[in-house]
Amino acid sequence: MKDTPAWLLAFGLLFSGVLAGCEHAASSTGEEQQAINSGSLPRSNASAASTSPRPRAVIEEAVYQFGSMGLGEERTHVFQIRNVGDAPLRIGEISTTCRCTVGQLRQNEIPPGGTADIELKWKAEYASESFRQEAEIQTNDPAHLALVVAVEGVVSPPLVLRPAKVWRVPELNDATPSEFTGTIHTNFADRFEILSMQGSSPSITARATPLTAEQLKELGAKAGYAVHVSVAPGAPVGEFQETLSIVTDLAEEPEISVAIAGTRPGPLAFHGARWNSVGNYLHLGTFARGDGRKETVSLVLRGGPEDPRIEVVEVDPPQAKVTVKRDRSFAGSDGGTRFLITVEFPANIPPMSRQLNDLGRVRLRTNHPELPEIQFGLRFQAI
Repeated sequence: MKDTPAWLLAFGLLFSGVLAGCEHAASSTGEEQQAINSGSLPRSNASAASTSPRPRAVIEEAVYQFGSMGLGEERTHVFQIRNVGDAPLRIGEISTTCRCTVGQLRQNEIPPGGTADIELKWKAEYASESFRQEAEIQTNDPAHLALVVAVEGVVSPPLVLRPAKVWRVPELNDATPSEFTGTIHTNFADRFEILSMQGSSPSITARATPLTAEQLKELGAKAGYAVHVSVAPGAPVGEFQETLSIVTDLAEEPEISVAIAGTRPGPLAFHGARWNSVGNYLHLGTFARGDGRKETVSLVLRGGPEDPRIEVVEVDPPQAKVTVKRDRSFAGSDGGTRFLITVEFPANIPPMSRQLNDLGRVRLRTNHPELPEIQFGLRFQAI
């Protein structure tokens, strides 16, 4: 037999190695598949992760509306967790982010297709326009390691006033009573009665009439009254504020109070778009000194002589020209007299500025016995 060439021997050895490698790979693949089927491979293995069972937590209604609750009322809601996965769902720690309590689970593991109930209880201990109370549930669901359930609603006091804190009557005067109507209602009791109403001043009187079915529906109330408040004429000049106390037969809140407020204007009142009633000044703004600026404010004078008069006494700065003209076309409901006061800065005045800490000043003299002199400020900047 002839000797085999060296190149042929080398090729045979290489081919045998390739076959051996293929057999080893096939053997390894078979062993790996067997391990996957037996579940002995770790979950981090990509092939195993795609086929291994896992839990899946579902809560159909994660937020529940308690609606309107009464002060001191306690309510409970049960949330249901379903396991729609194909491995047991384990429930871990349950924590709350509120002053509420969570009932204990009967089981800490939910089988595939099973359910578990979680009870959340909350007591409304303080009035609030809105509330949200939550509980967080730890699970072994890779997609939902923490589930959050919540209850929401509003806590209303036993009695509700509308407006809530202050009932402001129209402008007070010397001739007729000033009237205002507010409401008092409850969202919980089917009925209640007002036993008495008492004002902190004899000038305040009140009467109550039951709300109609339509008014109750609009307020979302079960029972209530319209309260008609009357303030007698003759209140002192300036801000007026008293209190009305309402006594009821509602055990949860037998008495409630509301502020009755208003304003009694004095002998005079300024009106105008640029008039600042808080600071008692006319705001002429910023203007180019080459253009000048002119503004008019009205002054209504009440009471006094039949022929009231106003004259200018002093103006600071002197560059401002002030004129007063009686508006004889004005017919006030209370017999007041209106004067038009015009403040004008002519064109080409020197640059100047008067601001809050250094207002300009206009001083007027009247023949009104209660108001012999009137002063007001000027705020401006001429650039």
